[in-house]
Amino acid sequence: MNNKTKNILSSVIAFATVAVLVGGVFISNRTLQTSITVNTNKTSVEAMKQLKKTQDALSETFKKLSDAMNGQEDGGDAEGLAVAEGKETALTNLTRLQKRNSQNIQVLTTAGSLLNQMDSISLQLQNIALSAGSDGNGEVSIALDKLQAIKKQFSGKDVKSFSKTANSIIDSMTIATKEYFVGSQKTKKSSVAKASNTASSREYLDKLKKNKTSISELRKGVIFYVDLSDTMIRNSIDETNAAFPDYN
Repeated sequence: MNNKTKNILSSVIAFATVAVLVGGVFISNRTLQTSITVNTNKTSVEAMKQLKKTQDALSETFKKLSDAMNGQEDGGDAEGLAVAEGKETALTNLTRLQKRNSQNIQVLTTAGSLLNQMDSISLQLQNIALSAGSDGNGEVSIALDKLQAIKKQFSGKDVKSFSKTANSIIDSMTIATKEYFVGSQKTKKSSVAKASNTASSREYLDKLKKNKTSISELRKGVIFYVDLSDTMIRNSIDETNAAFPDYN
């Protein structure tokens, strides 16, 4: 195995083992040996399409290298053994990358679903606040229970990295909602009470608006997370193909 191939394989290994941390990603160009470009304006749909393309590219590269290994025998000398070892290492890393890509798809799917539910609940609470103001059907209580259920789901391993931010948003929505509806004086008829309720309603709607913005920002954070990881994976695929050009 020549030095160029060794360097490329080292880069592949580095890509496969780098941990992407949400909220603070520090990547050494010297370690990755390439530049990373992430589109922070991607939508969830665009990100998912890219992840599926990466999945196909991983499968194709893995199949080509695997077929080449099965159909070609390497020499028994030191050079031949080094080449065989390099192929095995590349296949092992491709397997790791396939697992990481599957995790990225799961993260985007799960987080996207939970954030959509949070958006829906926020809209529901807004509509209740804009209506007559009564909660005779217990809709607010049901909405708050749903938020707590979402909070528990964010503790799952796939989206646990985002749980702190998600929980903060949910807690903010919960506290504001309880303060507004539980302390509401909408049933009182005095003009003073009505004026107070109007001001309180505006304040509550402003809080919901801020929460909605926070949900949107968290969604961008999820997309950034998977997009950065996906970029690393795609660069690794390119490095692997460059290491074994005869098999492409």
